[in-house]
Amino acid sequence: MEERAKVALISCDPAFRQELGRWLRQEDAFEVLWEARDGGEAARLGRGAWPDVILVDVPGSPLGLRPLNGPDGAFLPGGRVVLLLGSEMEHLVLEALRWGAQGYLIKEKCQAADVISAVQAVRQGEAVLSPRVLGLMMDDLARRGCSGSQP
Repeated sequence: MEERAKVALISCDPAFRQELGRWLRQEDAFEVLWEARDGGEAARLGRGAWPDVILVDVPGSPLGLRPLNGPDGAFLPGGRVVLLLGSEMEHLVLEALRWGAQGYLIKEKCQAADVISAVQAVRQGEAVLSPRVLGLMMDDLARRGCSGSQP
């Protein structure tokens, strides 16, 4: 039997945080280690038990999670991150992905099955991105230009 995935939740919305926890606790495959309202609380709680996957729902800029950056600048070192952001905040996704987040779900559209699937995929090292976010990434790459030889 595979070891249960250790998951942590970060959300300043207590009702949403409880809903996420309820969804995950209904599945035998997950163990919710801790729940935090912001990056500072997560950094304190994470000292005792660092999860395999962290679900992050923080309104505004991911800069509110700066206390979780490691010495090398990596976003939430040691844990894989799935962001849950409002659709109006898609512009923040590229920044968070540059920091090392592995997944993104649109908060208003996600259901229990979406969250469970995302946690499982990210735990296995896969990326979870909507087609819209992939489009943003491609646009960003095109604006920056690609170096290297052309075929």
